[in-house]
Amino acid sequence: MRTKRGVDARTNMISAAIRLFRSRGYEGVGVAELLAESGAPRGSLYFHFPGGKQQIAQEAVAQDAERVAALLARLRERNSGPEEYIAKIFTGWKRDLERANFELGCIVAMSAIELGPRSPEMAEAAKQAFSRWEAEVAAAARAWGMDDAHAQRFAAAAIAAIEGALVMSRVRQNGDAFDLAAESVLSLAREYLRS
Repeated sequence: MRTKRGVDARTNMISAAIRLFRSRGYEGVGVAELLAESGAPRGSLYFHFPGGKQQIAQEAVAQDAERVAALLARLRERNSGPEEYIAKIFTGWKRDLERANFELGCIVAMSAIELGPRSPEMAEAAKQAFSRWEAEVAAAARAWGMDDAHAQRFAAAAIAAIEGALVMSRVRQNGDAFDLAAESVLSLAREYLRS
């Protein structure tokens, strides 16, 4: 049984990993820095994560992916139309990135790019995260009246647009890419809803 302190150390390490990996990627963060950021004692790393830093990354990806999926689900459950839903998603991501001075990326994409080729587990975690997000967006599209085939295609395009806007915004140090991506995704939604 875990003590409260043990649960806190584990939780703190995952939270620190999410913050650090979103900012600098998996390779840009050392174990010592991860422990310092989390406030966890050195011995607790392998106690809580026998697989080391890679296991922390996988669990951080899964936790943050679930946070995003829950956000997408809450937006979908409000039964808003495509205009409001797309605007809230893209402006939300843009706002969060601006508040972080364009320093935070997507932990799923960053970890998959860095670890995926040598870690089938990380590649699978990223695949599951993107699939979960696509399922939420597709469910919203179906609620607007989009047929299933178009909803699936729309969801994949929307997630790809978000990820692309995130990268471009970090590089350019402005959120204009989110505005352009939102316009394009809304146009696609309208086209598919007319089909």
